[in-house]
Amino acid sequence: MARKFVFLRITQDYTDEMVASLRAVAELNGYSFVEYNFEGLEALQGYLCGGDFEKGEIDVLLVGAHSNTECFASTSAGGDLIRWAEFADHLCGCNGLSINTHIFLGCCAAGSKRVALTLMLRCPLICSVMGTACSLTGAQASLALHVYLYNRERADSDIETAVSASIGVGFRVHSRSELDAELMQIELVDYLATLNLDVPLMSIPDQLRTWSAGVPEEGSEPAQAEGAES
Repeated sequence: MARKFVFLRITQDYTDEMVASLRAVAELNGYSFVEYNFEGLEALQGYLCGGDFEKGEIDVLLVGAHSNTECFASTSAGGDLIRWAEFADHLCGCNGLSINTHIFLGCCAAGSKRVALTLMLRCPLICSVMGTACSLTGAQASLALHVYLYNRERADSDIETAVSASIGVGFRVHSRSELDAELMQIELVDYLATLNLDVPLMSIPDQLRTWSAGVPEEGSEPAQAEGAES
């Protein structure tokens, strides 16, 4: 079965020339490239579940958008803000994704561990989430993708080093195996909350209590009411 590379074009700031570059990089590395122009979550779910993909066929899903650690949008001015949690909910339950699907976030501030944890908590069919925790241009995204695909068989730390050196900003690969312990702890805190037990606060780590309550961790970039970041 041919490996599929799906590009979710959420912002038109990814120009046709940039998309052509992404296509060339994917095909050069042995992937079948599919472009999807995003028109909302329900339409995306219908597309992914509509029978166009065989089970587990999508190997890499590239998200091209404007974003911050809480949400993404089609323009830097905002538009319709979509939270990462909602996005993850609509990815799951379709044939195309599998436990080996990698999410490449070609958008600003989306490479933080907070975003990776959010996506993985809501969708178990995600193997890894990667991106930068700062601003990212379309040209940097294309170069980062090329270096990532070329180094796919190497360790995550080696991929991070190679991509970071090529684009000049820090690039992170968050794998499910790396985050398993934290994911289990967060799920446990959420489960205990549903039981309404009198659990001493001192028994729950600060970071997990903060996460479970939906409060951004210290130092993270909060979602802006007036619009997503670039």
